[in-house]
Amino acid sequence: MHMHLHMHMHMYAHVHVQGAASLHNQYMHLTNYSINKHSSKFVQNSDASADDTGSKWSLSALRRHLARCGVDVTRLNNLIDELIVKTLVAVEPGVTSACRRYCAHRNSCFELLGFDVLIDDCLKPWLLEVNLSPSLSTDTPLDLKVKSQMLAQLFTLVSIEPYDRAQHKREQHEKQAERFTRLARGESAAHQRGARPQTPAGALPPDAVRAVRLLDEEAAKSGAWRRVFPVAHGEAAYRPLFAKERPLNWLLCAVL
Repeated sequence: MHMHLHMHMHMYAHVHVQGAASLHNQYMHLTNYSINKHSSKFVQNSDASADDTGSKWSLSALRRHLARCGVDVTRLNNLIDELIVKTLVAVEPGVTSACRRYCAHRNSCFELLGFDVLIDDCLKPWLLEVNLSPSLSTDTPLDLKVKSQMLAQLFTLVSIEPYDRAQHKREQHEKQAERFTRLARGESAAHQRGARPQTPAGALPPDAVRAVRLLDEEAAKSGAWRRVFPVAHGEAAYRPLFAKERPLNWLLCAVL
């Protein structure tokens, strides 16, 4: 089993300036929208295009602001990516075990996670918490813009398709009828399935070919989602952290 992790480019930043006189102000330190929105000093966003005004910015706006202030935004982004990947590698054994037990097919489920990251005055990111199924409420125009785009692109990335139950039943009946017809003609089950192709010497095994194909397919439909693992040079950075050897992970890192 291998893992693909994607991060969406549109996230939120809660902007606060701390001073000695505000050490006891919970709205300064508990950077949680559900708390901060009740503060008398909280400034609501009223224009989706103005993502750098008010108390709640888009992550893109924060990055632009930091770049104007001379911050090495690329380095900061890389540190946040590393924090996210290491967090999920830490729980990878439990996740893969549950997938084997409960998921009949690889693409039968996905999870949207919300990472709360605090950046200190030395520009070091710290993980506060990870939210399963984070809030998707839309209280402001910026909320609606960010979350609707994120969800639409997420459904495209995971290939959500409309399901027609009646059509599925018709297709199953047609396949069953075709199998009976072939059996009536005396064709064996092995002949119906077709001979399994042989892997040429030196070629990638079938599971590796599928993994590389999936990588390309995801890249073509990722939108503003960005893959943070596997990535080029990812083996050197993350291989020692995995509880078990994951050859397909390192194959994909090498391909990239």
